[in-house]
Amino acid sequence: MRHKQANREKANKPLRTKLAAIDDLITETTNQLERLLDLYLSGEFDKTILAERKTRLETTIANLESQRATIAEQIEAETPTDQEIETLVEHARKLAKGIEVASGDFEAKRRIVEMLNLEAKFSVEDGEQVCRVDCILGNGRLQRGHTTSKCAACQHWTDKT
Repeated sequence: MRHKQANREKANKPLRTKLAAIDDLITETTNQLERLLDLYLSGEFDKTILAERKTRLETTIANLESQRATIAEQIEAETPTDQEIETLVEHARKLAKGIEVASGDFEAKRRIVEMLNLEAKFSVEDGEQVCRVDCILGNGRLQRGHTTSKCAACQHWTDKT
């Protein structure tokens, strides 16, 4: 999950750059609006011209804030937080214990597999037997004779052959 989080952060970098640019534009446009108010208060310009300019600036700010909200929402939706990762890891630990408890109960195991949307694909890669495992918690790759995987849901598995 941490790897996925880092990849998401990297993929979101252009969005974060765009977000910073929008923030700068909002600040700049807000400053222009404040300067416009100063001009109005000084009485040096026609009120109609200033009102039109004020309307344009307020519309621009509203549009920029809308774009900002959309991008921020997209970044937040696509990037797991540290708390979400910790919660998933804790659920994976509990799940691993549940699988151990259900070791003699085929129906319990089936429910767990369905709940995780677990898929396993067996193949031979470079002469080694490999199992690629995907589920809602992540994915992993197990080689025959190895007992490690990057997938939190698979870390409790052992190859008993």
